[in-house]
Amino acid sequence: MSGGYHTWSKFNAHRWSNLNARRQVWTAADQQTELQSPIAITGAWNGTLAVSDAELKAVYLLNDKGEPVGKLGAGLLGRPTGLAFDSDNGLLYVADTEASDIKVFDRTGQQIRTIGAPGDGTGELNAPTHLSFADGTLYVSDSLNNRLQAFSTDGSHRQTTGEAGIHVGQFSRPKGIAYDARQKLVYAIESYFAHLLVYDDAGQFLLGIDGSGLPDGRFALPAGVWLGGDNKVFVADMYNNRVVVFERLPPPNN
Repeated sequence: MSGGYHTWSKFNAHRWSNLNARRQVWTAADQQTELQSPIAITGAWNGTLAVSDAELKAVYLLNDKGEPVGKLGAGLLGRPTGLAFDSDNGLLYVADTEASDIKVFDRTGQQIRTIGAPGDGTGELNAPTHLSFADGTLYVSDSLNNRLQAFSTDGSHRQTTGEAGIHVGQFSRPKGIAYDARQKLVYAIESYFAHLLVYDDAGQFLLGIDGSGLPDGRFALPAGVWLGGDNKVFVADMYNNRVVVFERLPPPNN
């Protein structure tokens, strides 16, 4: 990846305060309970938003006004963290970090399968955290196994990417993950050594970015990565209190 970048921070976010926008704060998990430890959010069925709450041990559904409209996984989830939604099949994937597996729910809220099991073998997981789903493939940050794993929608193992180590392209603590199905690229955050790592979908390491050259210096304990339109890549640079936005440029003409 090459090209420009900019950052959104607490400082320059103030510049946007005069825009015609409305701030909302959504706190309700259900009619009797407030969110305690919301971790991840994703679009889900019929325009709802799914929010995982690690403390409440469930996933809550909110409408576009932030009003509670349902929940799932209560009594089944130990510590729900990452979420991903398969819109084609109407399936919600939930990383259960405590159970070291991925639980899959249908639109009725029923758990229909479990992907992975505790361990360090192929297809096994150790404290999975972040998820990404695109083009029939679920990517998982297998955080305490220091690797990424990819699964098909039926739960079969497809690909292992990365390994434990201290060199760029290896993992000490993988967190955020995003799969660009159009470009066949996998973006992953190596949080401990503070890099954005880029792989192809065959698991080949392509590029490491540590934020060198950014106005406020390198990444500091980055946590998440998301893909936007126009080839934008967003990195949540947690300890620097900012979001860094990269733009992937096409290769130069020969």
